[in-house]
Amino acid sequence: MSEHTAGPWHAQDGAIHEGPTLIAVMTEWDLAPGETQANARLIAAAPIMHTLFELVFRYWMTSDQPTDKEIYVAIAEVDEHFRAIAKAEGR
Repeated sequence: MSEHTAGPWHAQDGAIHEGPTLIAVMTEWDLAPGETQANARLIAAAPIMHTLFELVFRYWMTSDQPTDKEIYVAIAEVDEHFRAIAKAEGR
């Protein structure tokens, strides 16, 4: 299985990018207004959610617990992502 594009990913105008690289484009077929961009933001969060899931899984299911630095970096990435979503939504 191939590795996914590392991220961070960003959503803009229904498209998902990793830096200048286009990852995916959402279609507006049969969706409510704003739903395309909301879906793009959710997909753009996938690398961060993947990282967090790995940390949580390691913490709860193995003895290989994440380091403080790994936890700090993951929290900072999530915080950055949620600030970007809030900005995109005008909050």
